[in-house]
Amino acid sequence: MFVAVLAAGFVFLVVGRYRWFFHDEWDFLAGRDGGDIADLLNSHNEHWSTLPILAYRALYRAVGLRSYAPYRALLLALHLTAAVLLRVIMRRSGVNPWIATAAAAVFVLFGSGYANLLWAFQIGFVGALVFGLAHLLLADHDGPVDRRDGFALVAGLAGLLSSAVALTMIPVVGLSVMIRRGWQVALLHTAPFAVLYVAWLAHYRDQHTSGGVGYTPYDISGPRELARFVERGARAAVEAMGQLPGAGWALVALLAVGLPLAYGRLDWAQRRTLLSAPASLLVGAFLFFVVSGVARAARFGAAYAEQSRYLYLFAALALPAVAIAADAIARRWRLLFPAMLVLLLAGIPGNVHTLLQQRSTERAMQLEYRRLILTLPRVPVAARVPPSMRPEQQLAKPLTLGWLLDGVRSGRVPKPSNDTPVDRATASLHLALYQQPDAFGTKACRNRTTPLHMQLKAQEAIGIHGVVQVVYTTPTGTRSRPVTYEPDEIVVVKGGRTLPAPRLLALTGPLTLDVDSANPHTPVDLCL
Repeated sequence: MFVAVLAAGFVFLVVGRYRWFFHDEWDFLAGRDGGDIADLLNSHNEHWSTLPILAYRALYRAVGLRSYAPYRALLLALHLTAAVLLRVIMRRSGVNPWIATAAAAVFVLFGSGYANLLWAFQIGFVGALVFGLAHLLLADHDGPVDRRDGFALVAGLAGLLSSAVALTMIPVVGLSVMIRRGWQVALLHTAPFAVLYVAWLAHYRDQHTSGGVGYTPYDISGPRELARFVERGARAAVEAMGQLPGAGWALVALLAVGLPLAYGRLDWAQRRTLLSAPASLLVGAFLFFVVSGVARAARFGAAYAEQSRYLYLFAALALPAVAIAADAIARRWRLLFPAMLVLLLAGIPGNVHTLLQQRSTERAMQLEYRRLILTLPRVPVAARVPPSMRPEQQLAKPLTLGWLLDGVRSGRVPKPSNDTPVDRATASLHLALYQQPDAFGTKACRNRTTPLHMQLKAQEAIGIHGVVQVVYTTPTGTRSRPVTYEPDEIVVVKGGRTLPAPRLLALTGPLTLDVDSANPHTPVDLCL
């Protein structure tokens, strides 16, 4: 039966066919070449991502941008491996095989965690989970330190080299090992990684600027912000697991009743052997939101805890304890065995629906975005602008025109399919109108308010104070799609005057442009 559940997971390869390289992935592809040790160790948004970088570099050399399927296949393999390891933990803990399969099925088809199911970049998150679970299983045995512990440490290191999810998984392993084998062995499985991580923080955390593009440092969250973040995330994850009205609260009640029953029916030795891993993972589910919220709650707010990738991790870490609780109730009241299966499986249809909804929401945007990136190096404007320019600064900051041109020459960047005159006009605008991060300057300028129809000559610029959308009309009369330009910050100069940042510089021209506010109810000031 569980093999059938795993086979059902391959539906993600079909559902996610619309996905393509996006946002953070360009750092691993275009922002680094993997050619030196610093390139492999420098952080990505505060994550230590050496193994994902190596994976992306290897896949790019093999298939380039010609297909996204191999990248997603790696993600799916990690996801299904995590499901297998979670079921192994449940079975080791004495959970009935049917209940263990039902709980693992919830995870396999957890559509609310769609980012970790469809976006290949999430191999870092899911990989750290897999390596952390392997670390836990290998260290989860009685007796003195042996070869299994050596393999466990290798798995822990691989998790640390995958993402900051390891900052949750390593303490989980330490807690479980301490309960079962004592503090000395627990120290062996945690202290080396703490030392290594602190050394990495000191040398590599803030070093990476991809293509000259730095990443904004996060603020440290206060206790209240952090508490709201944890509560919001845990509640959203439980509701996502249950889906149906009241099902989330039923799962909470299941834990509240079932875990004491499981604890009570075992002696101390059995508790240490059977419950140490699931209990530690449940603690880790909340610890994950704490670790994530420390750097994100203050900057993004409590609602950020509802990110699909976060719900996925919480569900993975909580499900073994849920299975333990369901098994204990089914053992105590055998007539409730079918009810336990129904409660566990009830959320699967809703999660599949969530996944399909996400596909419906993203598909058109992803296909248009793919055509844009593949069209950029193939329009005439590409020969007239510097190769170092970055044509898509919202969703592909590290990507340069030169990298794309190199990819075309090597055959790793394919031709777009069915590109239209509108696609080519849009790509030309991305290349010809370059967003610079510096302010327009302190010199006097003519202030205008959007909307504005204008022509820019080569090397002329406009400054913007707000978010604008620009449409380019080609000499043949084709209008591009609107392209959004958004300042990273507002620059204040002498005298307290606030100037627009950035400026939009015409690298070639003349450009016939229609500039308007991205918000139709809020005009934007322009500096000409």
